[in-house]
Amino acid sequence: MDNVLDPMHGAFLHRDSHSMFGGDTSARFRIRETDRGFFFEKTDQVGVNFDWVEYVRGSMDFVDTEIPYAQDAGPGGVFGIVGMATPIDATNSAIFHWRTRRVQGWEREVWRFLYRTRLEAKHWTVLEQDREVLEALAGDADAEEHLYQHDLGVSRIRRIYRADARAQAAVPAGSVS
Repeated sequence: MDNVLDPMHGAFLHRDSHSMFGGDTSARFRIRETDRGFFFEKTDQVGVNFDWVEYVRGSMDFVDTEIPYAQDAGPGGVFGIVGMATPIDATNSAIFHWRTRRVQGWEREVWRFLYRTRLEAKHWTVLEQDREVLEALAGDADAEEHLYQHDLGVSRIRRIYRADARAQAAVPAGSVS
């Protein structure tokens, strides 16, 4: 979740592997509260790159974002990604990404063809880059990190999860809540 709640990582880590070469490599951010979580978004760039992410808190936590594609990516609107991480044990998680794009009729078939032949490999490259970075991180990597303004979303979700962990630890073993 840290990874996706840092929209600037796309401009650096994925700059040469996908459509994230556009836009600035610096930005100002804000957190905007919603009834289901919060948006973490750039205030000075919209519709160019990975410009915002929504963290949704409910029966399961997930993130939602959109990546604008140029016309040569085929028919349809923005490309949506819904992501979710499920911890398995202390060192492993299962990560899920659902990809969405609103396209109907014959344009849907054109989009599916273009996605499979031109874009899917790029998406797998992006996911592989993220996996390699995350697996290379030391377990205590956050102890020496220096967070910036673009890490407000990361700081926020860590506080949420820390509070969750404290609340769960306070429940006596074997009790049902």
